[in-house]
Amino acid sequence: MIGLVLSFTTHRQPRLRNIRILTFLLAAPMLLAVTFWIFLRFTIVKEPPTLTDLQRDFPSKRADIEMILRMSDEDLTFSRIAPTFLDRTPDNPHKFGR
Repeated sequence: MIGLVLSFTTHRQPRLRNIRILTFLLAAPMLLAVTFWIFLRFTIVKEPPTLTDLQRDFPSKRADIEMILRMSDEDLTFSRIAPTFLDRTPDNPHKFGR
């Protein structure tokens, strides 16, 4: 009787281990997908700020915005203001400006 119980428990352990490994292998891609979606949602795919947010943040950014406005008024060929861009002269699109 004791041999039967020990035999039953020793055969059961590898099966439980295999079930745990299989569960991990099936759950890991789902967890990675959910984590990636959360990362995209909160870092890359952001909604534009609301008018209330812009009005609240304007006083602290006013000097920078006025400087950009003055710079754009001084340079008539300035075509675009962005963190990354390739500026080309308007009359010849194949010649680089700055």
